[in-house]
Amino acid sequence: MSKINQNLISGLFSQKIGFPRKEVLHGPQYGVDCAVVELMESSVMVIASDPLSYISNIGIKESAYISLHLAANDIATTGLSPQYGQFVLNLPSSVSKSDLKQYWNFISTFAHDTGIHITGGHTGWDAANNTTIAGGVTLFAIGQKEEVLLSSQAEVND
Repeated sequence: MSKINQNLISGLFSQKIGFPRKEVLHGPQYGVDCAVVELMESSVMVIASDPLSYISNIGIKESAYISLHLAANDIATTGLSPQYGQFVLNLPSSVSKSDLKQYWNFISTFAHDTGIHITGGHTGWDAANNTTIAGGVTLFAIGQKEEVLLSSQAEVND
């Protein structure tokens, strides 16, 4: 798996955004892993999504740690801390119920330690899934508009 090149993101994903809404201050952009949506005059919601990983070679705890913290890091780059999370599990059929319980216990512990309230999601097994991608996570943070920083705002020597 690899990242999509900048031209495709700029020409397709940044242009084809469904119904445009003026409160979306920052949407799909190359090199920016989160969106910013204005809620009220001075507050915003920052949103970031990433795949969940279940990598048996490194372990259940480590997989859960990577899964949560990669998405949390995308929120943290804005200067805010993630507060809410939606988790979608499409687990390989090789993951047992016991392994799922362990994985989810670690996800919950890491979410608690990071200040993230798990608000919901979807859980299931996918017999066709033979990869280490076990679903996806979307994290949210709410804060003041003037506090939010984006990588696209960086300048030389920052």
